[in-house]
Amino acid sequence: MSVVANLKPNFSMNNTDLNTLDTETLMQLYDQALEAYKTSLLGGTPWEGVQEKRFVVSTLSIALYERLQSSTAHPAENPNRTS
Repeated sequence: MSVVANLKPNFSMNNTDLNTLDTETLMQLYDQALEAYKTSLLGGTPWEGVQEKRFVVSTLSIALYERLQSSTAHPAENPNRTS
């Protein structure tokens, strides 16, 4: 089942909306977008028809990277660190 189908009707790909999603949902969206992008490329879709899919994959990739970077801060910055 498509994760996209479960999103709010007015959901957009901007950072504010992407930040409201949990990491698992973000990963599922990325996987689905990447698969659609690959299918279009391998199917011979003209570049003009693939550009939007590329943008979506790039936007989701950046959002995932930022999410994973913020959740895995450097151990020295952990407030619960003991010496």
